[in-house]
Amino acid sequence: MGLRDTLDRLRDVKDVLSRSRGVREMAEALLPPLRSRRVLNLDAAPSPEIDASVALGRAARQVEAQVLDGRVNYAGVVLSELETTAASLRALDPKDVAERAERESLLINVYNALSIHGVVALGIRASVMEVPAFFDVVAYRIGGHDLSLNAIEHGLLRANAPHFVTGRPTLDADHPALRFALPSVDPRVHCALVCASTSCPPIAFYEAEELDAQLDLASAVFVNASTRVEEGVVRTSRIFAWYERDFAPGGGVRAFLRRHADEPLRAQLEDAHELAYDRYDWSLNRA
Repeated sequence: MGLRDTLDRLRDVKDVLSRSRGVREMAEALLPPLRSRRVLNLDAAPSPEIDASVALGRAARQVEAQVLDGRVNYAGVVLSELETTAASLRALDPKDVAERAERESLLINVYNALSIHGVVALGIRASVMEVPAFFDVVAYRIGGHDLSLNAIEHGLLRANAPHFVTGRPTLDADHPALRFALPSVDPRVHCALVCASTSCPPIAFYEAEELDAQLDLASAVFVNASTRVEEGVVRTSRIFAWYERDFAPGGGVRAFLRRHADEPLRAQLEDAHELAYDRYDWSLNRA
């Protein structure tokens, strides 16, 4: 890691911790044993639509009704409806989502629903970093396992690849929830996962039958919205720095950007000689 990367990481840490609500939240961020997990789908009875995909479709439509230009009207999200729809995940079995596209779309939708649910349930006002350990604190019970946002993203969607901060897998190698994990990471998911922040991609609902086209569209939207060329330097989202290893099999970050960029951005990318990453804006993606 170079000096600039180190300084960028230190600035990111300072930015995250400066938003903390208080001593308790700061301690939870710095000392994992002190974290108090909030499992958000335990109290409600499951919706009559036992199938998790159907239930999440209802949750997605509820959230999408509160989205304007990619930003969310959190005040309009009904917490009880999210609790009811997410309750169906408690009994989910891997054999119910055996096909890769079915599993991948479900996990993306679960992540996005949990992210929005967590903001409402924890009373987040300005940034998820009010609770710096947000991605480990909020969780759903899925198939009998309490899985946080980090567990869903890094353990299941990224095939238990190392977390970009800790350098270690999120789930133990023998964790039973890995039965839900994808066999390999699809880097396009990083353009679909919504972390309830201004710098994250816009929210959408993903369907197994349309997943490939939807992920291509999400990648194009995110790349073109977050990438520009200034004086020969490509500036893009820090997401691409955090998950650089996930893009390597496809030729790296710059190849991914070129693949999904529209003209004239694609031509500008061809002529650029350096890659730089913008600071991540953790302010809430509130409408």
